[in-house]
Amino acid sequence: MRYILTANNITKCFFKDGKKFNAVDNVSFFLDKNEFCSLVGESGSGKTTLVRIISGLISPDSGTVVCDGESLTPRLRRKNKVICAKLQLVLQNSRAALDPRFSVYESIAEPIKNLKKCPRDEERKTVEKFIEQMELPKSILSQRSGELSGGQQKRVCIARALAADPDYIIFDEAVSGLDAVVRKNVLDLLIKIQKNSGKGCLLITHDIDAALYISQRIAVMKSGRILESVNYSGDIKVFKSEYAKTLISSSSSGIKKYDISVKNG
Repeated sequence: MRYILTANNITKCFFKDGKKFNAVDNVSFFLDKNEFCSLVGESGSGKTTLVRIISGLISPDSGTVVCDGESLTPRLRRKNKVICAKLQLVLQNSRAALDPRFSVYESIAEPIKNLKKCPRDEERKTVEKFIEQMELPKSILSQRSGELSGGQQKRVCIARALAADPDYIIFDEAVSGLDAVVRKNVLDLLIKIQKNSGKGCLLITHDIDAALYISQRIAVMKSGRILESVNYSGDIKVFKSEYAKTLISSSSSGIKKYDISVKNG
């Protein structure tokens, strides 16, 4: 079976207080087409480092990342626009990710200009299409990021990622810092995007509730290693590791916070 993305035996070491430690320790991971997967773990578990490697932002000390049959490296990502378009990352801090000098239109149009080079009238239609998909009014296109709410900024970042027409999108803590209502709305939007586009989507989160709500597969990470990766359809008994069970039991709101039927309906 061929996956969109595979990470094979990834290890990445850092030094802290003069001591060497493995932020990522011999991890193998895949992202299949047409699925929503989550990578869950507490702060310091190695999620962010692994995602930076998977995205081609940094190199592993050992192991390989393969995208569409080609080994992915930071140098390849910088030089190859096709690879750059295939892999899109929606960052946790949406405000920082958006250039405050750009209008919403300019932010979404930037990857279209750089990666697609379509005519101006087609560019506008494409930008307006993504704004509509994000359930935002067209009037927002003339505004700048500083004028938007946190939820609106998040949706603009998602629209910008979609504008590159990627094969997969990584959402890094996509709902962190949002209030409960906006949080659920964004998660529902991500589910809809994945179902309609068939793209491979990966949510990086410490929020087990969000992972349980949105995912068809969940990988649990701790201390630089993936403890288990399970197919999930609503039954938490599929989790076998004590760490995963602890995350679920210690959740501030419990898995009943969201209606699982929304995901599977």
